[in-house]
Order: sequence, then structure tokens, then C-alpha cells
Amino acid sequence: MRKRILAVFVTLTFLSTGWGATITPQNLRTVAEDVAIQVGEVRETASQGKNGLVFVFEEYHTSRIGRMEIATMLLRLQERYGLALIGLEGAMQRAAPLDATWFHHAGGVESKAIREEAALRMLSEGEINSAEFITLVCPHV
Repeated sequence: MRKRILAVFVTLTFLSTGWGATITPQNLRTVAEDVAIQVGEVRETASQGKNGLVFVFEEYHTSRIGRMEIATMLLRLQERYGLALIGLEGAMQRAAPLDATWFHHAGGVESKAIREEAALRMLSEGEINSAEFITLVCPHV
């Protein structure tokens, strides 16, 4: 049991949003359940805080399936609720966000589907995590 608790604490992904009124304290649980359908479990929600909403996703770093499930939830948050910012626990903090423009422009506009397929393959093979995947396929996040 001790290893499992340690693994959970070490592998949290945090994100914040610029959603404004889209998600309110009253509908926070509904939103969490919406993005978690068939890929995750909502254990707890809390609406208090000063700096906006934070969603916490737990996974084991060695779980490729877990990374795919979190990527699915992040995509749902972005598409349905306007996810704008992801902060990854354990990542190096810097003033500027991760710059993935090299990836967004690779092959030109007509290669968008190829880039998305490459990012999905990297995610599924464990080369990148879910936050990096979203950075590659959603240039505005």
C-alpha cells in the first residue's frame, strides 16, 4: 500500500483554466463527471480557492493507458470548456510556456492530420505524457 500511495502523490497533473463563467462552483462536479466518462473517476470536487479552478488527475508514470485516459479528459476539457493552461507537476518552472511551434508548423498546413497522428503515436508508445500531447495537438493551449 505504501508504494501505491507514493506513486499517486508523485504522479499528479495539475491544470488551470481561463474559463470565467463557463464552469461555476455549482456545476463543477457535473463538468468533472462529463470529462471523465468511461476514462476516469471523479473522487472529490471542491469549489473553494482564490486562483481559479484546478483539476487533479492521478496516474502512474509507467501506465500508457493512464496517459491516454488523461489525454482524453484534457481534450474534452479543451474542446468542451476551453482549457487554456496546463501545469504539470514535476516539470521545470519557467516564465514562458512550452514552445511547440516547431511541431505545429512541421510539414505545413496540409500536414495537420499527420502531426496529430504522430503525437498520438508518441503518447501511446510512452514517449510523451498527456500534457505534452495536448501542447502538440492544440497550439493555443
